[in-house]
Amino acid sequence: MATFTKQSQIYTTIGLGVGTVFLATLQTLCFVGVIRDAAIALQTQASVFLPTSIFLLIPYILISTIGCGIISLLFRPKRILSSINVQVLAVSIVTLMVIYSVSVTDLGPPLVMTSPASAIQTYQNLIVTIVFSYLFAMAFGLSEVRFVRWFVGLNEESTDKQAYLIDKNPEEVMELLGKYLSESLHFKISKVGKKCWLLKRVDEWNNSILMAIGPDPIDHNNYSVLATVTFSVGRFTIRATKQASDMRDSIINDMQTRLSKSGSDLEPVGEIENEISEIAYDARKTFTSSKIEVTQEVFRQIPKPYRAILYVVIGAFILVTIAFALHIGNFDFNTYLVLSSAFILAIVVDIGIPLSENVYRRRKRKRF
Repeated sequence: MATFTKQSQIYTTIGLGVGTVFLATLQTLCFVGVIRDAAIALQTQASVFLPTSIFLLIPYILISTIGCGIISLLFRPKRILSSINVQVLAVSIVTLMVIYSVSVTDLGPPLVMTSPASAIQTYQNLIVTIVFSYLFAMAFGLSEVRFVRWFVGLNEESTDKQAYLIDKNPEEVMELLGKYLSESLHFKISKVGKKCWLLKRVDEWNNSILMAIGPDPIDHNNYSVLATVTFSVGRFTIRATKQASDMRDSIINDMQTRLSKSGSDLEPVGEIENEISEIAYDARKTFTSSKIEVTQEVFRQIPKPYRAILYVVIGAFILVTIAFALHIGNFDFNTYLVLSSAFILAIVVDIGIPLSENVYRRRKRKRF
């Protein structure tokens, strides 16, 4: 769980600021070559100037998207660098450079022959260009923030953990409450192992509750443990809130009422650490884990022979991409496309199909 001291908060704020300035500077460099063209266009044409070249826009977008993702992962504890801040700063720098260029550009021969626009028209065009540039920057920034948030995962500030003891075994509890929890309270229920269930719910106010039900380690035939984790999902963080805890308490009260009608009881036991509480607590990683961590976990589950094949194919694909980008060996786009398709086919045939067959066999064994 993330803990922030006053000193670490200062360092983190400075780091986020430096990261924002660094990425905004890199983005600005993409447009240095067109600053003078923009100044000339604003003064000689009765129209706004917006760069539409894909060779400018793609690096511009990738710098902030990939840069924000990488820098966010470097912080310990993890903090998300906002793409919106980077975009706004980059547009501000480019705007100042364009304004300066407009003021110093000399429209002498042969440009004087192009019937320069009036000063009023020039500044009208400049204002419209600035407004549209900020609108595009905000649109790109919002999209990038969603991607970075998904890729990096949220920062965990705090969670509220609580466990309960039920005097019924897990199968009886789920038989009694499963339908009510899934249909009335809209929990997503999945089975974990033979006798454990994981229940997830996020309400319309982004309050989340994770519950795990499994056998009590001491008396697994007659008692069940219900472990819960609650938190609110913010823009960049998850944290324990009164609203989320109140939601949990309301659900527990409903469950207790239904259990008492069948002659059972639900008793709070505070925060505990066992297999069941681990299932509930680990489930919050769907909000906090980066996609790199998820990919690493998936790779660990792939058998070593398939992993070796995958590394070879990915390595070959990277080498071909470098050769194409640097024009080594007269690689044209068609050759690159054919080889890339062959690599994808190799992954599907050599890894995807055998792995799916192994999974099918394991499931079949579990059924019988």
